[in-house]
This record gives sequence, structure tokens and C-alpha cells, in this order.
Amino acid sequence: MSQNKVLEDSVRTLIKGMPAAERLTYLDQHMYENVSNFNRLIYARLLYEESLRQRNEQTEADALFMLAKHFYANSNDSMRYWIKKAEPLYRKLGRHEELCRMKGWDIYAMDSEGKGEEVLRAIDNLKTLSRELAFPEGLEMADMALANFYFSNTMFKEGEELYLNVLKRMEERDAPIIKRYTVVRHLFNRMPEVDSRLAYLKKAEDMLKTCKEQGMTYLDPESPIIDLEYTLHRNYCREYVNVYDLQEAWNHLHMAQQIADANNISRAQSELLHLYYMCHRYAGEYDKALEYIEKTEKRSRQRNIMPSLSNALKNKSFLLNELGRSHEAYHTLQEHIALQDSINNNDFHRVLAELRTKHEVEKLEIESQQAELKAEQNRLRLSFMYVCGLILVVVLFVLAYMVYVNNRKEKKIKAAKEKAEEIDNLKTTFLSHINNEIRNPLNAIVGFSDILIDEEDQDTRQQYAKIVEENNELLQQLIADVLDISKIESNSMTLFLSEQDLPTILGDIYDDMKPWVSNRVEFVLDPCSPLGLRVDKNRLTQIILNLLRNAIKFTEQGSIHFGYTVENEQVRFYVTDTGIGIPEDLQIVIFDRFAQMAQGKRKTGLGLAIAKGLVVLMGGDIHVESTLNRGTTFFFTIPRA
Repeated sequence: MSQNKVLEDSVRTLIKGMPAAERLTYLDQHMYENVSNFNRLIYARLLYEESLRQRNEQTEADALFMLAKHFYANSNDSMRYWIKKAEPLYRKLGRHEELCRMKGWDIYAMDSEGKGEEVLRAIDNLKTLSRELAFPEGLEMADMALANFYFSNTMFKEGEELYLNVLKRMEERDAPIIKRYTVVRHLFNRMPEVDSRLAYLKKAEDMLKTCKEQGMTYLDPESPIIDLEYTLHRNYCREYVNVYDLQEAWNHLHMAQQIADANNISRAQSELLHLYYMCHRYAGEYDKALEYIEKTEKRSRQRNIMPSLSNALKNKSFLLNELGRSHEAYHTLQEHIALQDSINNNDFHRVLAELRTKHEVEKLEIESQQAELKAEQNRLRLSFMYVCGLILVVVLFVLAYMVYVNNRKEKKIKAAKEKAEEIDNLKTTFLSHINNEIRNPLNAIVGFSDILIDEEDQDTRQQYAKIVEENNELLQQLIADVLDISKIESNSMTLFLSEQDLPTILGDIYDDMKPWVSNRVEFVLDPCSPLGLRVDKNRLTQIILNLLRNAIKFTEQGSIHFGYTVENEQVRFYVTDTGIGIPEDLQIVIFDRFAQMAQGKRKTGLGLAIAKGLVVLMGGDIHVESTLNRGTTFFFTIPRA
């Protein structure tokens, strides 16, 4: 059983014996006191459940804010789910600042996802909402999000000017120091020039100095002054290292070390080890730098922090090479490469975990609906007890009404349960297929990587390395397909339309795919009439490549043709092969995930499912015509307008 599950069970047991009001107070207090993100998530979920049971809207709003904040750093889809749940409640309670903050998180998340047009629309919506609520601070949050968008698109001057404008407005209305400090922190983090970053660090230092002179120890409950001072000197050290001013770098490093030692700042140890490494390395003191990077390596191994360990091994390899210990450097680099491959594999599993989390969120919503339905049933039974003294006719009428309502509720509960089971089965089947698909490339990568180390023959080593590379590409393609199918099914796929020359696109595809076709198969791009089409080039290419890969997979000899024709107001694309064909009874499911082509053949994977999803997203249609053992033709259309 995981530590998180143990904590959750222990908290549930503890609060069972508390009065109702004390349960809410206990959960709300511990939710804010816990530093660990996952511990805080446990308290937030329990507070949300308890608030629904007790119909306490204020603590429900507290829990929703913390749930959205947690998933802002972990899962954008889950964050948006909780924001959607919270918005009507925050409007009702008049908690405008938290509502606008959550809207801002959503904008920052969209910016990180590269959704440029959606970011600008969301900023305008936030400004409209702020005016509607008569909440001017919301306009500042919207402008900060716009400034962040400018920086993300290399419009540094515009971003800096807008942040400074927001800071000026905050100073004019004497906004809380934490809000102004946040603007300065954004400017430091986003400015591209070292001189500008140092200038904003100096401004942040002056703000903290003013706070200390006024006797302040916290900017807000989560921002102690001493912690911000440590962060300030840490950042100074990094910046002075970048400009090779090692004297200043050492001064600030020693200040950061003193603050961390005096105040037991938990995260400081690993950060300071890295700063000592940087200072010694840039000073050319590679022996001392190696001592600190080995301490970082040891700490990362003990705490099982794989990304930190991988980075430490990479830096250690560099230092060993500079010190002339090339043999050790080579083995350290090999360990780094193997570990990085493992981390990449773990990232894939993290994507699958996010899918499971999304499923759990959906189940939680269903469970919430069931709890509300059960509460409604209890209220109806109490109503029945109050009217039981009425005359027999009224009693019979009430009983009949209760039976009718109860039947309706039971049907809703049954439907909700069936829906949950169906979703669970679909997720389980999908994860099972994914597990089967990744097993072969993973086994090949692991197996041949092991024997590659001991193989002395250079030709054989190159052959093994090529096998590892091919399986790595296969695994990367599978991960990309999983992400694409997830975006399509969650309606988060964005198309970037522009005018494209179709013959050029198809010619490029022909050149890319030609080397992958067997010598026994004739690969032909049919003549194409000149035609321009407003379309997302990358997604159109992805559709055609998926259809061609499918044709190549199932065609051992004969020919593969592809091209397009113009019919009325749409373009009709096609891919024709002389492969094994598709049985008639399987043609209706061929666009499903991992459809089985025939006995003894491999599955189609996710390519056809992604192709169908993209075609539908473009407003078109896709279908297949096939004769068993004679060949298959896939057609899809895209509107010209």
C-alpha cells in the first residue's frame, strides 16, 4: 500500500470520530499547512467530499481552489475540470480574486501548450469577466498573462513594457507587496539579457529590504521573507556565474549557504551543491567541481531522484574527460545514456498515469452525483415521515409519488454505474493494448543495449545499435500516437490552417516513404493536378503517412498508389494497395484502436484511429473499400472552403 493511501485512510479514520464542524476545520487547516503537494491533494479531496456532505459552500470553494492549484502543476485537463466545477460557486460567493487567478492559470497552461489563438481569446474573456465583476485586479492578471504570452513569442520589449505598466498600476493603488514582488519575479525569470535580470534581482532585493525594515517576516502565508532571501542570493549566484564574475558569485553563494543553514531550508542542499559545482567548474577547478558533483550523485541515488542523477552523471562525465580520465568518463556517460532512456520510458508511463487520473476524476464526478442522489432520497423519506399523519388518500398519494421518484433515481444511479463500468472497461482495454504494443520495442532496446556493451566486433555493434535506434523510434512514434489520440478524444487538438500546395506536400511524402517500401512493391504517386488548399499541413501529412504505413505493413508484393482528385467543393484523397485486404466483417471496426486485421497478422495500431479523428476534425469523411486477398483502398475527403 502506498504512503499516500495510508495517509488518506488514517485521516478518514481520524475524522470519523469528530463532530461535523470540527471535521471541516481540521481538514481545511491541514490542507493549507501541508507543504507536500500530494499530502495537500489528499486533504483537499477529503475536504471537498466532506463539504458536499455538509453542504458547506465556503469550505467547498477552499477545496476546489486547492485542487485546481495542485493540478495546475501536474495535469492541465484535470485543472480545467476543477475550474469548471468551481466557477459558478465562486461567482455565487463573490470570491472574485480566486476565480480570476484560476482563469489566469488556465491561460498560462494554454500558453505552455502552444495554443496561441486560444490564449488571446481567453485573455479577452478574463478582461470582460473582470469588468463584469467590477474587479480591477482581474484586469492586471489578464495583462500579466498577456505579457507572459509576449515573452513566449519572443516579443521581449512588449512583454517587459506591459509588466512594468502593471507594476506601476499596482504601486499607484498600493497593492499588497506580494503582488508587486510577483511581477518583478516574472520579469527576472523571463528577461533574456543577464544585465536586465540582474537589474530586476536588485529591485527584488530592495523590496525585501523594505519589508524587513517594516518588521515583516512573511509576504503571505506561503512566502516567508527568509526563504525569498535565500532564493534571491541563489539566483544572484547563478547570474554572476553566467557572466564569469566569480567573486560576486562566491559572495552570494556563501550568503545563501548561511541562510539555508540557519533556517533549515529543506530544498537548499541539492541546489547549493549544484552552485558549488558551477563555481568551481567555471573557475577551472575541476577536481573540486568533481567532489560536489559526486555529492549530488550520491544524494540523488539515495533519494532515487532520477532526473537529477542523470544530469549529475552527464556533468561528471564532462569533468572526468577534462581531467584526462577518459575511460571513467566513457563509462559514466554510458550510465547517463542508459538512465536517460529509462527516464524517457517513465515519462511515457506518466502519460498513461495522467489518462488514469482523468478517468478517476470522471469517476469522482459520478460518485458525487450518486451521493447527491442518495441525499435526495433521504430528504424524501423525512418528508414522508412529516406527512404520515394526513388522511389515507393523501398518504397513498405521497407513497405513490415516492415510489415514482425512487424508481427514477434508481434508474439514474444504474445508468451512471453502467457508464462508469463502460468507461473503466474502455480504459483498461486501451491500457492493455498499449502495454502489449510497447513490450517488443522495450525488450529489444533493453536486450540489445545489454549485449551491445560486451560485443567487441564493430560491425555487430553497429547492427545492434541500429536495432536499438529503430526500436527507440518505434517507441517514440507510439508515444506520439497516444498523445494525439488523447488530444483528439478530449477535443483539445488545434488545427493551424494555411494555404498549401497539394502536389508539393504529396511529393515530399513520396520522397520520405520511398525508402521504406519493399523492392517487391511498386510505389506510385499518381499524377496530381495543381491545387491549393487551406489546410493544416502537418495534420494532412500525418493522415496520409498513417494510411501509407498501413498499406506498406500489409502489402508484401504488388503495388501501392496514392493521390487525390477534385470533386465539386471537396478534395478526395486515396491510398490503394494490393495487399491482404480486409474481411468484410472487419471493415466496420477497422478505424478502432488496435483493430486486428486477420489471423496471424499484426494489429493496425493507432494510426487509422488518429487518421479518422483528424479527418473528422477537418470537416471531412473517411471510408474503406477492400476485397480479401486482392487489396484495399482508403478514401478521405476534405472540404475546399
